[in-house]
Amino acid sequence: MQERSCLPNVCSRRACARSPALTRHVLPRCRLLQSSSILIPGDTVWRRCKAGRLAILNDAAAYFAALREALLLATTQVYIIGWDIHSQTRFVGPSGHADDGYPQELGAFLKALLKAKPELRVNILAWNFPALYAAEREWNSAAKFTSRAPDRLRFCFDSSLPLGSAQHQKIVVIDGALAFVGGLDLTIRRWDTSAHETHHPLRTDPDGKPYPPFHDTYSACWMAKQRPA
Repeated sequence: MQERSCLPNVCSRRACARSPALTRHVLPRCRLLQSSSILIPGDTVWRRCKAGRLAILNDAAAYFAALREALLLATTQVYIIGWDIHSQTRFVGPSGHADDGYPQELGAFLKALLKAKPELRVNILAWNFPALYAAEREWNSAAKFTSRAPDRLRFCFDSSLPLGSAQHQKIVVIDGALAFVGGLDLTIRRWDTSAHETHHPLRTDPDGKPYPPFHDTYSACWMAKQRPA
């Protein structure tokens, strides 16, 4: 890792010639760290891993379809981490409908999945958001996910953050072999296809209210030396 001045060399020389105080007091503290990567194990990240395969998923319809298919193949453990999560999320692919025999809504889907897979565990970690966000979040979402669900579904809120910060990661890890990482939460008002039509009959919230086109991307990473889920 190298350090370099945050001022261009030419500017530094001119400024130093006019102001010796700038050289003594300002420039020594005005430095930028230059590194080959911002991913520093134990500092900016927990650890670094190699992925055997990588796929990019554009928009929620593609992401939800891929994640749904992967969850149907899960066998032991699922971790879901998000800024927001909603039990009534339209958890379907580009067709807007489910054709695998499981419920369309996320909460009901996870409960049915756990019932069908007695060895599977699902762990959900969501941001314990402040009251400012209450109007746009699902009321008592933990109970919505865990009510009438096996005790193998755990829902926790992350309250261990500094004041003014948020748990903003969006990650799903399946069986320690497949990870989805990106910018989309498993929540309402996210589903859309890459066509981003001005009006889409299925782009509505649980109350039937339409919402505008929504774009974001996700990546699916298959861990090296692990079998795909």
